[in-house]
Amino acid sequence: MVLISVVIATKNRPKDLKNCLKAILRNKFKNFEVVVVDQSKNKESEKIIKSFRSKRIIYKHQRKEGKSYALNYGIKISKGKLIAFTDDDCIVSKDWLKNIFSSFKRNKYIYGVFGNTLPYRKQFHKDESCPSRIVVKKYSMFKIPVVHWEKIGNGNNMAFRKEVFEMLGYFKEWLSTGTYSYSGEDSEFVNRLLYRGFSVSHDPSVLVYHNSWLTYKEYRLKKLHYLCGMMASYGYLGLKGVDIGKKVVARHIYFTKENLKGDIIKFIKIKNFSLQEFIYHLKELFYLSKGLFIAFIHRRENHI
Repeated sequence: MVLISVVIATKNRPKDLKNCLKAILRNKFKNFEVVVVDQSKNKESEKIIKSFRSKRIIYKHQRKEGKSYALNYGIKISKGKLIAFTDDDCIVSKDWLKNIFSSFKRNKYIYGVFGNTLPYRKQFHKDESCPSRIVVKKYSMFKIPVVHWEKIGNGNNMAFRKEVFEMLGYFKEWLSTGTYSYSGEDSEFVNRLLYRGFSVSHDPSVLVYHNSWLTYKEYRLKKLHYLCGMMASYGYLGLKGVDIGKKVVARHIYFTKENLKGDIIKFIKIKNFSLQEFIYHLKELFYLSKGLFIAFIHRRENHI
């Protein structure tokens, strides 16, 4: 049976990591390994790993920061033909690995599989928001670049054939948490894959739960970080000539311009003007511009 390698990047979240690993180890599919790449400043996560006493878990500590760097390192040392990814603050379902394996087995022409990500125990977090969610009810296949967060899925629930990294390269290490772009490694890679003629699917049976809960203020900041990563990744694609990159950038430039235009009109009419919203929309312009600048300075990298 095919070996699946689960790669997890973690930093300073030992309790979350413990819950994540418990869920993975409970999976019904048993031919797997878990590669944990830890960038923590202390030994707490390492202690958690040792407490499991599991030969399935491979632990590596890295001083260099950046989620993409950790993921790339994990891919390179993994032994599986299928590489699955989730985040340390996610709880995978008991059939997660089995359904990933089945989805690849069902179609040998699929090189990537994404699944649904739902909020974890939403009933206990009525005044908080859970980011990076996606719910697509039907099985779907994709052969051309698309807006990943609308139709395909996110980096906290995805899997690829290992050979695709050997053919197309790895995640961009200037994209992701821990870098100046904050995020975007998943969107750039999946659209690079699609652009090069490889198919991916969204399989609703591949399910994880996101156990990340943010206050209103924290969630708004997270959205700004996502905006920066989105503009960096899709802006980079657009500069490489990929149409979806150009469309996403144009869409968000339009929305940002309209938000600021609306604020100015409200100010002039002295009606429903909110200084707080105006400042937030200025921040949107800043993070959008920052993301595009990041894309611009990396535009000369190898073609996708």
